[in-house]
Amino acid sequence: MRAHRRQLTIALAAALVFAIGLAPPGSGASSPSLVVDRTIVCSIVQGNPPEITVRAQSGTRVFGDRSTWKFRANASFSDPSATRPGTYAWITAGWPPDEEFGRPASAQSLAMTTRCRPSRSRVPLSTAGLAGGVASPTVDDYDCVVPRTILVRIRGVFRTPTSLRRGTREQLAAAGPIQEGTLAIRTQAGKQIALATVRESGHARLFVADSCRPSS
Repeated sequence: MRAHRRQLTIALAAALVFAIGLAPPGSGASSPSLVVDRTIVCSIVQGNPPEITVRAQSGTRVFGDRSTWKFRANASFSDPSATRPGTYAWITAGWPPDEEFGRPASAQSLAMTTRCRPSRSRVPLSTAGLAGGVASPTVDDYDCVVPRTILVRIRGVFRTPTSLRRGTREQLAAAGPIQEGTLAIRTQAGKQIALATVRESGHARLFVADSCRPSS
């Protein structure tokens, strides 16, 4: 009987390890880590042709107070045609968080919608085939024509361990100071659409494909 129970325990443990190994990345809240790296597949259902908005902004400090951010370096993508909260992902770097009039500062530095699904597809963090450079402090904004389905990779290197947690607006978010972050978007066929980077120094860079044009 004891031998049978021991064999059953071993079998259950092996099954649990196997199941964990098959769990898709980014499927929900995660264990604390210095690096949050998720790839998701998103459906862009509106528009003919479908479009997304990609933007990046270099950080700006408060005049006369170099210790305070007016705007942190940030990068994001969104589906402007979708109903709120829509399809999106964003990342920001610079600490402490900037404060907006009438709103408390948010410690969130990385977020993505739960409307997209986790993906095991490979999305390189490369600017090959893209054009761009340093993002303006007043926001660089592009509209990009895309297929109905896109891949999005969002990666943040944090100064202290953090984890993705479910928010209240159909999103997963991680809080804490980010050293550097990257947002990369490509088609499922492998064509790169955009890549943006942010750093805690306030520097942001944005590179886009020829299917993108400045937002009007």
